Amino acid sequence: MTSVTREALSGVLIHVLSFLPPLRMTEIAAYNLEVLVCDVREVIDALGYGPQEDGQEGRGCVLVGHDWGGTVAWTAAHVLGPSRIKGLCVMNCPHPKVYMEQATMAQFFKSWYFYCA
Repeated sequence: MTSVTREALSGVLIHVLSFLPPLRMTEIAAYNLEVLVCDVREVIDALGYGPQEDGQEGRGCVLVGHDWGGTVAWTAAHVLGPSRIKGLCVMNCPHPKVYMEQATMAQFFKSWYFYCA
């Protein structure tokens, strides 16, 4: 297997908290989007993709999100902007505005876990 150096990476993938064991948190507050976006920012900055200490703009990352992580990714991209996130890949989670405009009542009930956070 070929090793990959940090310089070769162009994206950041974070496995966020889950509603299913073994990563389920007992405190609902742990799923707060503001807290999760701060976690994403800290990971991006720790990996050197965010703005630099000398004021130079960061090189940004490609953030990938799926399902609940997609909601976190959409929100992080909006809040953190292009200085940290240069690309976004969201799977199985529509943009929040589109979801609110087009989701049926049945879909709202199927997505109950999105509203617990």
